Formats: sequence, structure tokens, C-alpha cells
Amino acid sequence: GMLKNEELATELVTQCLREVGFEYDKLTASKRRLLRSPLHLSLWFQARPTSNSPVRWDSTTGLMRVFLNSRLRAIQDAGIESRRVNELFDRLLNHMERYGTVHAPTRIVDDDPILRDHLQSLGVIQVGPVGTSFAHQTFLEYQSARRTLDRVTNGGETVGSWVARSDQSLLMREPLRLVLTMLRDDSRQDYHQALRELLQTRDGAIRPHLQLLVLRLIGETSGPDSVERELVCELVEMPKWRSPVLNAVAFRRHEWFEVLDSRGMSASWLASYDLSLVTSGLALCD
Repeated sequence: GMLKNEELATELVTQCLREVGFEYDKLTASKRRLLRSPLHLSLWFQARPTSNSPVRWDSTTGLMRVFLNSRLRAIQDAGIESRRVNELFDRLLNHMERYGTVHAPTRIVDDDPILRDHLQSLGVIQVGPVGTSFAHQTFLEYQSARRTLDRVTNGGETVGSWVARSDQSLLMREPLRLVLTMLRDDSRQDYHQALRELLQTRDGAIRPHLQLLVLRLIGETSGPDSVERELVCELVEMPKWRSPVLNAVAFRRHEWFEVLDSRGMSASWLASYDLSLVTSGLALCD
């Protein structure tokens, strides 16, 4: 069945990793946070990435990529071309996206029984009485985000224009989060462009709940880069953005407080005659 994504106790994760020769305490904060999820811990155990893994795995998408790459290698070792895997995933996703469902008819995978059995034994798909599904919802979301990113980049579109022409409902939140996380791992320049498009667009083009999601994603990022730092510092100086940026970014991680404090923001706000700035300065120092 699907793993529930409740957080595991640190002691339990530490013990699990120690049993296979890994020290939980030596991992980065983002990796430690990631492995407290039962799903992520399960993926890590199956793929077992090392600290010098070529793929960064300090995000859900990074860990998913490591896991699926390890499954793909196992399938290639069995003499099956990766092209066949991609074609099968495409057919499953075409059906799921067209009908808005997490299941596809089993006849799709029955066309390639050897591959079907391998994918099932490797924990990538599940074949059941109601049809075939990915073994976990996150696999489906990851594959769907990859396709979206390919379509956006191959179609000469940008992430901003893709979001703007969507219905921008709550259902867009998870695809957008995954696409941005994937883009940050893959192409930092395109990721920076997407951030600016989504946050600095003309009023009303991108809905506030999606802009807030983008800010939270920046706030959760371990080791923000210079462009992320610059963007946050620009936005926090704008009255419209100050409160959302402080709540979604600055109050979430101590390193963001240090970024703003190093620019002298808390000091200048506290010395201001503007009461809202003084309040923000007090909140930042609290």
C-alpha cells in the first residue's frame, strides 16, 4: 500500500541509518529533514545514494531522481532499453492526465509483460483490480512535472507563462512546487528567471496563493544562492511584499534573518519614523 507521509522520530531515522553504516548527524539539515518522511527514507534505502552521488538528493525531486535512476539501471541490467520504460510511462501518463485519474487500464502494461513485471518487483508501479498506478502518488507527480518541464522548455514557453495560462487553482500548487524544485536542480539560470517571472509580474497575472508558495519554497531552501538572496532583499523593501516575505521566508530559517540583518535592514527599520517599518524590525529581531 501507499506509505503515509507522517514525520518519523529522529532517533528512529538515526538508528535505521546507523544499521547500514551511515551517520544521520553528518548529513546536511535539508537531507535530515527529508529522511524523516517514511516515503523518502524508503526511497533512500532502496537507492542508497552516497554523499558523492552525482545527483543532488537534498530535495524530494532529487531523491526521486536518484531512486528512479537506480531502478532504471536495474532494468537496463536485465537487458531492457530505457526507451521502452519511457514509452510505457508516457502511455500511462497520457491516460492519467487525460482522465484526471491515478489509474490506467492494465492492458497498457500488459503489452510489455517482462517490463511490467520488472517495474512491479522494483516498486515503481502497482498492478491491481482497479488498474495500474505508480507505486506512490509522488512518483506520478514527479513524472508529470518532468513532462511539464519538457513541454514548457521544448515549446518555447516559460514557467511564468505556463502558470499564467493555467486555471491557477489549488491543484496547481504541487506541480509548480515540483517544477521549480526540479528546475533549481537542473538549470539555475532558468530557475532564477522563473522566480522573477512569478514574483515580479504585473499585478494579477499570478494569483497570490501561488506567489506565496514560491516564497515558501525559497524560505525552505538550504543555502540560498546570491540571486535568491538579492530577490528577497528587493521584495522585502516593498510595502506590498514585506509581510508575506517576512512570514514565508525570513521567519522560517535563521540564515534568512542573517541575510537581511547583514544588509542592515533590521537596524534601519527600527530607526525609522514609519511605524510599520518599526513593527517589522521588531518582528525580525524577535
